[in-house]
Amino acid sequence: MIPFVPPGFTLRDGYCYMNNTTTTTTTTTQCWDQGRYLQKLACKSSSSPCSVLTLLNDDNNNNSEKVNICWREKEAKAAAASKSHSDAERRRRERINTHLNTLRNLLPNTTKTDKASLLAEVVRHVKELKQHAKGTEGHGPIPGEADELTVVHPEPSSSLIMATLCCEDRPGLLSELTNAFKALRLRTVRAEITTLGGRVKNVFFIDREHSETSLSCLEDTLKAIMVKPGPPPIVRHESKRPRINYHNNDFMV
Repeated sequence: MIPFVPPGFTLRDGYCYMNNTTTTTTTTTQCWDQGRYLQKLACKSSSSPCSVLTLLNDDNNNNSEKVNICWREKEAKAAAASKSHSDAERRRRERINTHLNTLRNLLPNTTKTDKASLLAEVVRHVKELKQHAKGTEGHGPIPGEADELTVVHPEPSSSLIMATLCCEDRPGLLSELTNAFKALRLRTVRAEITTLGGRVKNVFFIDREHSETSLSCLEDTLKAIMVKPGPPPIVRHESKRPRINYHNNDFMV
C-alpha cells in the first residue's frame, strides 16, 4: 500500500522531505498503514527528514506491546483458573477419603482394605440389612391397640417356645409373668419388652426342656394374667403340681 504524502512534501527512497525550505517547521505527518489512519506531530526539515517507514515501525512496536500485555493477562487468568480447579479437585478428594474412612470404621476388618473392596463390602452389607429388614417387617415388638396372645413353636423339633403378649400396661405385670414361668418350670431364654402409650408388648422365648407344660396350659395361664389386673387365678396342669404362687419374685434365667 502506498503511504499518504502530505502537501509540501516529497517521498524519496522511503523518506518524506519538505520542498524548498531549510527552516524547521512543525506540521502533521499522516500516513496510511494497512487501512488505518495515523497522525504524528513531528519536526520536518531537509537536513532532518521524517521517515514514513519509521512512523510505521513505531506504530507496529506499540501494537506489539499491546499484544504482549494482552497475552500476559490471558496467561495470568489461565493460571488462576488452573489453580482454582486444582484446589477444588483437592477438596473433592479429601471429602471422598473422609467418607471412606467413616465406612472403614463402621464395618469390621476393613481398616486396610482398598477402596474398591471397601465399596463392594459396603454394598454387600447394605443388601444384608435390607433383606433382614424385609424379613422382620411387620413382626417388630411394637404394641398395638388390640390385645394379643400367641404361644407357638418357632422350630417344631426344638423345645423353645415363643410367647407373645400384648395388653394394657400395669404395675407388676412383668413380675406376674416371670413368676408364672417359674411355677411352670419354664426357663426364659430371651425377652423383648416394648411399651408405647400405656400399652405393652412382651415377647418371651422360653425353654421347656425340663417341663411337661403344654402349650394350651401356658396359653391359659398367660390369658388369665392378661385379662385380670388383680392377683391371677390358680392354674392346674396334668402333672398335678402345686399351686402357682404369683408373688414369688425369684426367677430362673
